[in-house]
Amino acid sequence: TMSVVLPRTGKSVEAVAASLQPASWSAVTAGLREAQVDLHLPRFKLEWQRMLNDDLKALGMRDAFARGGADFTRMSTSRGRELYIDVVKQKTYVDVNEEGTEAAAVTNVGIGLVSAPVPVIFRVDRPFIFVIRERLSGTVVFMGKIVKIPA
Repeated sequence: TMSVVLPRTGKSVEAVAASLQPASWSAVTAGLREAQVDLHLPRFKLEWQRMLNDDLKALGMRDAFARGGADFTRMSTSRGRELYIDVVKQKTYVDVNEEGTEAAAVTNVGIGLVSAPVPVIFRVDRPFIFVIRERLSGTVVFMGKIVKIPA
């Protein structure tokens, strides 16, 4: 799980990073709430990504992207006819260093719901902190800060 901590305008990323001790981090994560978020996050690793919607449509997979065009009742018996594929994204990551190469790839499929609420817009356009946690225990496995946002 990855969390992004965006300091309030006027507060430095260094000050926020210095304040994130185990107790304060527990307080931050305890205060998180579930919400649909339209996340705008700059790239900060070597990666390649591609939206596959057009590619899949060109291969004949059109109904799944149309609102009400496909039957997803096996995913949701109560709302399956209201679901559609909103986005399919392929993302790869490569890190090459003196110790070797690390590579990963993931495909993300976003499901839309007809008449779903408008998501909150979360635009990360200034220095920020990211935290990667183990999903079940919440243990922090990596924390970093991005101090320069690429143009």
